[in-house]
Amino acid sequence: MVLARSWYTRQRQTAPGRLKKLEGRLRAALALSDQRFPDVTLAGLSAIRQRCQREWQTMASWLPVGQ
Repeated sequence: MVLARSWYTRQRQTAPGRLKKLEGRLRAALALSDQRFPDVTLAGLSAIRQRCQREWQTMASWLPVGQ
């Protein structure tokens, strides 16, 4: 969700209605657990990229060697 939203921001395009609706639901769920939605503005893209890279590296570590 965050990657898609940040892509539209970077392209300076309006996100589709379904994506906006999903974002609203996600923001509401995060607010209930005192968490914040990541910054999807141009200024926040670097932090999103870094977080995704960490997550992907973690997931890659779970793969069996050679895959």
